Amino acid sequence: MNWYVVYTKPREEVRAKENLENQGFEVFFPTCKIERVKNSKLSILTEPLFPRYLFIQLNHVSSNWFPIRSTKGVVSLLRFGKELEPVDVPDQLILDLKNFVYKHSHIDRAFIENVSIQICDGAFKGLLGIFKKINESSSGEQRALVLVELLGKLQQLSVPLKSIQNA
Repeated sequence: MNWYVVYTKPREEVRAKENLENQGFEVFFPTCKIERVKNSKLSILTEPLFPRYLFIQLNHVSSNWFPIRSTKGVVSLLRFGKELEPVDVPDQLILDLKNFVYKHSHIDRAFIENVSIQICDGAFKGLLGIFKKINESSSGEQRALVLVELLGKLQQLSVPLKSIQNA
């Protein structure tokens, strides 16, 4: 069994994956979670690690080529130059990718009360502080209430949630 790269139609990776799995193929579709701010709201989206590509495990590529090529969402198996045979991917690379995706399958946005944070954006960038709680502003934006030391005194600041990280 070898791994090969499947080239998909634009934004049809999930469709291709589901259709290939329905045919009994083992498919690996690496994704990652990213943060996006839209309308002052922080949201977490799942996106392909390699847009338009996924991996498939096959016994003999020549015997499985035609059903794969005619699968909805699939363009072809990846080949280089004028090679007739698709390029196989080392098992270790697939294993490393699976481990990477597993380790990075979540974004650590959990903040614990009275634990150190760092402000990573805005006028107070670089300051260390203590996380107190999350508030939602009147505009709907999520903000963090933090304590920082300014001018020798502890000051309470409200900063956008996306502007802090665990220290």
